[in-house]
Amino acid sequence: YAPQTHDQLRMHDEQLGALMECLRRKGTLDDTNIVVLGDHGQTDIQDVCMMNVLFKQKGLLKADQNGTVTSFDAFCHSTGLAALIEVRDPGDKALLRRVRDLLESLRDDPKIRLDLVLDAKQAEERYGLAGPFDFAIESALPISFGEAAGGDAIWASCLPGDKKMGAATHGGSPMR
Repeated sequence: YAPQTHDQLRMHDEQLGALMECLRRKGTLDDTNIVVLGDHGQTDIQDVCMMNVLFKQKGLLKADQNGTVTSFDAFCHSTGLAALIEVRDPGDKALLRRVRDLLESLRDDPKIRLDLVLDAKQAEERYGLAGPFDFAIESALPISFGEAAGGDAIWASCLPGDKKMGAATHGGSPMR
């Protein structure tokens, strides 16, 4: 919602208008297909949830004093507004249930409010999303997900210029 965003949209609108007017004057507008493509948008971020720190606190991940992951049962890969959760052994049904139960419990956490918790099959069916992950998550709140495992703080401040933890980011559900 930055003023620069509105300025940029206004500039694109003016440029498209000028192009269309040029085609109209040349008499080729009716014979021209105009396709406007755009990258995904940006969402302003209030906080960054450090899921790997949460996993560490829940005994699902271990990290050394430098924050380097030494072992994990669950690991968060951030996409910005969403995250992909990898389970160490997807064949371990009890581990999958434990991780899913934790993720589902975060739906009721007023600071996290996950509203999207999909297993890999559901993510592929709904969005065509496939890869080496076991769950896809997203919050109803304007928060992004960080990957760092150091420290004890689940919440981090937005970092200017960081593509996943910045003041605005992308990478969420295509339905938003």
